[in-house]
Amino acid sequence: MIVNEFGIEKEAPEAMQEAVVDIYKKNDQLINTKYGPGMSLLNALVQMKIDIQDWIISLFTLLTRGACGIFLDNIGYYRGISRKKGANTLITLTVEADGPGVLYEQTTQQNPQYVVVDDGGNQYIPESDYVIHEAGTFLVPFKAVENGPVKPSRYESVHALTQLSFVKSVSNLYAPTYLGENGENDVVYQHRLDSSDGIRSYGMPQSIESQVRQLDGVVDVKWYQNNSDTEDSDGIPPFTFYLIVAGGDTEKIANVLNINIGNNGMLGSVAHVIDGQTMLFDRPQTINIYVSFDVFFENLIIPQDSTEEATKNNLKNQIKTKMAELASNGYFKIAGQATSAMMVVLATNAMSELGIQGACFNCKIGDSADSVDEDIIRPQSLNGQYALAAANIDINDYNND
Repeated sequence: MIVNEFGIEKEAPEAMQEAVVDIYKKNDQLINTKYGPGMSLLNALVQMKIDIQDWIISLFTLLTRGACGIFLDNIGYYRGISRKKGANTLITLTVEADGPGVLYEQTTQQNPQYVVVDDGGNQYIPESDYVIHEAGTFLVPFKAVENGPVKPSRYESVHALTQLSFVKSVSNLYAPTYLGENGENDVVYQHRLDSSDGIRSYGMPQSIESQVRQLDGVVDVKWYQNNSDTEDSDGIPPFTFYLIVAGGDTEKIANVLNINIGNNGMLGSVAHVIDGQTMLFDRPQTINIYVSFDVFFENLIIPQDSTEEATKNNLKNQIKTKMAELASNGYFKIAGQATSAMMVVLATNAMSELGIQGACFNCKIGDSADSVDEDIIRPQSLNGQYALAAANIDINDYNND
């Protein structure tokens, strides 16, 4: 029994029996009859080994499903499937220098790392060591220190945390040249680990899903299959495999599916695959979700130059923005339902990350701004996927009267 990218691989009973037989090779009398005491002992040992193996697999599955953070990373490490890393935001800053010098990407024994910070507290360092040979103004490529999307406003003030004698000033005159991506969160990483046991059986639906999930940028995968000779109740044609993929590079997905992407992009792309089945590849259809809930702020601190109402509105806007950010990275599944409980968890996590003390009450959701009064909603289309925007979140003051 071994742990690899397919999970735990069980040892076949025949192989177990051969291993136990090898132990008794020097004493043929123990196993020289089919129903003798030696063979009974052998069968008992093999069954014991099978039971232990099944218990370990159950324990491994339980631990894997409940794992998060570093523990989940360790499980992935032993299976040879690492968490997908995020990407840094890239931005060009204008550096004015009055002489030669070097802006270092990393700290060395003799020179400090050059770090710049914007008004939002986002830090940036040079993409690589940048050599300035003479006085002048230079456009220097920088990258955000943290992974993920960083959105500094154009012309936003920046200043150097690292003071260098040859640098007169640094400023931000351009929008980011590349908006970074968040690393794979626990939910998406867990799904990819759970589906990886299908990779070996190439061509089967589970195998195709597993291979697609391994591609960079893929957030979610959903598939349907109609093996009958008539259209099914979902409208899927006969003998058709229908795959929906959120995120990922289209051409790389096409390579896994063994299909050609036409001029119309992903939609309607077809190819005949195993046993004459037709492959349909699609992208999710975004459906806006609307959320409304009440919030109670604990230990509210009101600045001297503000009012209680303005302070609360500012906190509410921060919560909305953070909720939309957290929901953008695989929180909603393709064709998956959304619940008011999910939104309460999302709001609570957002407040926790922002350091806001309080609680949420009376949460309702809907797929229309005019009907935010449901506890559970589900997309009507097979490829529907909910998306949450800050503008579609309504937060009111909690009133316990």
